[in-house]
Amino acid sequence: MNEIFESIIAFLFSVAGFFFVTLPEKAYECIHFQETISAHHIEKKISSFALLGNGTQFSLSECTDFDWDRVYIFLPYTPPDLIEGRIGKKFERSGLIEGSDTINFLVFLKANEVVRSSKVRRSFGDFSQKLGAQCFFWTNAIFEIKRPNSNSWIYIVKGG
Repeated sequence: MNEIFESIIAFLFSVAGFFFVTLPEKAYECIHFQETISAHHIEKKISSFALLGNGTQFSLSECTDFDWDRVYIFLPYTPPDLIEGRIGKKFERSGLIEGSDTINFLVFLKANEVVRSSKVRRSFGDFSQKLGAQCFFWTNAIFEIKRPNSNSWIYIVKGG
């Protein structure tokens, strides 16, 4: 009888362990999937403004499908401690661009809480023209496309 009881307890612990390990991982995958969708949405919207040509102005709020009140724009190679220092808290995804030359990293906040972060490939729009590690409020996140010709890099500068 004791052996059966031990087998049942072992089984219950293994099932509980499965849920404690798998569910947080699945929740992270859902969050990551949502960030990926948002990143593609943001890139697609920026790209659509770039197609309108040099001098086109747009608000970053037109490129997002979620609520936010501030955004920080970080350029390639930004170290995690700078990102965390700017947003004012530890942030698990802050190391994503430290070793990459190909992406900008946007961190969106609402009421001082990170609501979304998004990698935006520089080929869709390069924020590197004096915009790095800056904070923009929802009301003044207005940018301008700088693209002298269709073969040149798409730069995004502060507009408004």
